[in-house]
Amino acid sequence: MQNEIRITSNQGDSLTSLTSPVLPVHASVSGWLCRHAIIPTDTTSSVVNSQEPGIGRVARLGDLLAINNLGRNIQFCRLTDGGIETVRICDYTLFPGRDDETQFDLDCHAIVHNAATLFTINHYGVISCFPLDAIRDDSLGPFIQPIRQMKWPGDVECIQSLGQWLIGTSPRGFKVIDHTQPGIIVADVHPERLRRSANWRRASLNGFTIEIEQLPYRPLLLDWGYTTALACDEINEKLAVAAGNRVGVFALSSGRHESLQLLQIFEQKVPFAVDFLQFTECGGELLCAGYGNQFIELKATDWDAIGGGGWMKLSSSSGKQVAGGLFPVDLAWGNGGVPLALSENEQFIYAADKHAGLHRFDINAGTHVVMAPPTSADNVGLAHMDRCGLTLVCGFNRDGYKIHTYSLQQ
Repeated sequence: MQNEIRITSNQGDSLTSLTSPVLPVHASVSGWLCRHAIIPTDTTSSVVNSQEPGIGRVARLGDLLAINNLGRNIQFCRLTDGGIETVRICDYTLFPGRDDETQFDLDCHAIVHNAATLFTINHYGVISCFPLDAIRDDSLGPFIQPIRQMKWPGDVECIQSLGQWLIGTSPRGFKVIDHTQPGIIVADVHPERLRRSANWRRASLNGFTIEIEQLPYRPLLLDWGYTTALACDEINEKLAVAAGNRVGVFALSSGRHESLQLLQIFEQKVPFAVDFLQFTECGGELLCAGYGNQFIELKATDWDAIGGGGWMKLSSSSGKQVAGGLFPVDLAWGNGGVPLALSENEQFIYAADKHAGLHRFDINAGTHVVMAPPTSADNVGLAHMDRCGLTLVCGFNRDGYKIHTYSLQQ
């Protein structure tokens, strides 16, 4: 059953009449202090190409942080009081000496992990596997290489790790030989499963033939068309999926032959194009957010154009709206970008705009404040944000090899 809902405030006002009061810009807002710092990343690399400087992905790995310096490396580091400290660097490429190919090879579309293994997935759909223990062991030297590489469809923008499964949104087909396809894709990466299903073959990546393992995968939810966002709740075994302004939550179960089965719990339509999903820690609610409906056909490819939109919190069991609001500023959406992070106490949504400013939205009160003013007159491109305790870490793909940290104190 599919329903259509509108954002309402706590008082029941409609989305179109909901206002977001903006407080004056100060270093201290409502008892909170925000310290904004810009820190250069480590671009150490044996790879040379013409990639424009920028950040491809940022991901928190427990006590570590992974940063993709586009076309250069994946930097594993620790946050310090004065900046960041590099632990390991991966600059491995399948295409040494090739300009365009190394740019796409070192362009991460996802950095995810399960209990023991980190997976980085690049634009070509090459999945590189790293033992988490080895990444943390800086006694092994400054550089690290993947212990295994596999291949699934290229140009998948959003990927989640759920136990033994890798789950991805629709392959988009940009500058890869893999065809576009609707729905989601699912692959089993359990070590025992991989040993049984290893399928080595000569795979072609845009005219280059390499020896690489083809990872078996299954397409699901083909009737959903082009999917744009995913979220996993491993504790309660749920998956959230978005396609445009369509949101669904599914219960997960393993059927015959250990295949993943999806049982729909609910489906809703929301008044914006969903590009971000996240379950709350207990799994009882789902936060969804995105840009204006009028930009759905752009599929987040025109970063300068897309904007507006809003956010909504839904019950993950019924789809009923709990809270919602508008974005009165244009956030740094685009191509798998993540300009949002949920606060530790799940009261606030933090959001990066197109000029590296930071905004805070109170989920319960529906209010909006500017925590850090913009630092760039130019559009710094799409954002990749994650939260490390009370520090937000954000990189932009048009802003050079640097990250922005927003340290929050009360």
